[in-house]
Amino acid sequence: MPRIKDLPINERPREKALLYGLEALTNIELLAIIIGQGVKGHNALDVATQLLIKAKSLHLLKNLNLEQMKEIPGLNQISSLRIGAVFTLFSRFEEDRLNKKSCRLTPHELFLKYREYFYDKFQEQFILLLLNTRGEIIKEIKMYKGTAHYFPLSMGEVFAELLSHKCFSFVIVHNHPGGEAYPSDEDIISTIVIKDEALKLKIKLKDHLIISADSYYSFLENKLL
Repeated sequence: MPRIKDLPINERPREKALLYGLEALTNIELLAIIIGQGVKGHNALDVATQLLIKAKSLHLLKNLNLEQMKEIPGLNQISSLRIGAVFTLFSRFEEDRLNKKSCRLTPHELFLKYREYFYDKFQEQFILLLLNTRGEIIKEIKMYKGTAHYFPLSMGEVFAELLSHKCFSFVIVHNHPGGEAYPSDEDIISTIVIKDEALKLKIKLKDHLIISADSYYSFLENKLL
């Protein structure tokens, strides 16, 4: 593998970025800039290529830990830290952007907000979002964990939280780890029961959002609420 400085100028990642802008670079070229330099026999482009092969996709790259990255020839601890820092900053940027945009989020925006949180969870987890009269999130409550295919929904715990915080309405968010976001029969039945019981307390269930690795299902958007 030739050294990067031996490549034509328009094929060197840094020079190409300066000439045409970062948007013109491939994922491998962008990673090569972050990596900085390789080692003898493995230039930064080669290292970046091997890194993506190991991760299987750009999105899954963030799941590699430092030890896994260091297994790649030419990728040392400092380079691995740089890559980890980039993904951590991006994750915080997305969280900050959604938090500052508004406390009133659409189902798709809620999916974007919680997708990363649920991504590496292998049990079903239940989150309660309490809303004020303007539909803004005033409280997030991570309730409990279930199994890989089921969460033990406790009506008493849910309504205790709703009443103690005096919310006007609420949203349920839970995940389907390793599966589709489409609701099970149990999901539909429990949602209807919660909605009806909450209405007796004059509290409205606005939505139930089910999140999988790459999609979501909104009871509101699908007119089940």
